[in-house]
Amino acid sequence: MSQIVIIGGGQAGGAAALALRRHGATGPITLIGREPLPPYERPALSKGLLLGETPFDRLVVLSEAVAAEQAITLRLGTTVTAIDRAAQTVTTDAGDVLPYGTLILATGGRARALPGLAPAGAGPSSASPCAGIASAAPPSRSASRSTPGSPKASPAGPSSKSGASPPAARAAAEPAAGPSVA
Repeated sequence: MSQIVIIGGGQAGGAAALALRRHGATGPITLIGREPLPPYERPALSKGLLLGETPFDRLVVLSEAVAAEQAITLRLGTTVTAIDRAAQTVTTDAGDVLPYGTLILATGGRARALPGLAPAGAGPSSASPCAGIASAAPPSRSASRSTPGSPKASPAGPSSKSGASPPAARAAAEPAAGPSVA
């Protein structure tokens, strides 16, 4: 079986990798995630962990130990910068080019502040609602292997004095939605 690459280190990406193994996939599986943490449940995070009721390890969908046991390569703290569908490759922020036979996009979504509703000083560049999870979770071994160019803060949002129309200002202030696709 050819290489399977999963882009998205969240709950869906972790569940997809495990389901592939459970249903008989025998070839190489690589999961690429921008966060330095292993795939974890976000809904439970917003409730149990932040309230101190649930330890982080109970939210993990695919731990590094289980990934190793299932022969699933985790590339955490890594961003995909390009997808070349014709060549069937993905390129990472470290410049690594990974071939694939099957590509799964499990990147999820993120909240976007609506104009006029965000608190003062908050905008499209505000920290993720899960930004504090890294301090609540045990350090990941792969986090120490992350490369320069790993996730960076997105550019600051537009100033209300910019003179640009709101849609144009938002588009200019928001980072690209994802990797370039050829």
